[in-house]
Amino acid sequence: AYIFEKNRTACEVIRANSEKCKYESNIHLYQTDARNAIKTLGQLDVKIDYLFLDPPYAEEKFYQLAEQAVDAELLADDAIIICEHDKKTSLPEAYGPFKMKKTNTYGNIALTIYEK
Repeated sequence: AYIFEKNRTACEVIRANSEKCKYESNIHLYQTDARNAIKTLGQLDVKIDYLFLDPPYAEEKFYQLAEQAVDAELLADDAIIICEHDKKTSLPEAYGPFKMKKTNTYGNIALTIYEK
């Protein structure tokens, strides 16, 4: 798992939780802005199976990362894109060949799933 998180405290929590779950050898945690993820993953020559976007809800620009990942051909053919967002936020019907399959709402939060 490749995780990009800007907040130092959140990174510490992620690292501690991965250690408690004995999963620390399976994660690559980068303390950086998520907008650096596309470049970093491209340099690592990895294919993404699950792209989970959970930006600050007022920062809709971060959902462009899904389109950038598609354009950079970083997603596996059977990849799934999951976007967590405010239920009032409208996301596009598709990111390249990945089409919106469903949106589930939980209070003020929504999860939208895209697949080929």
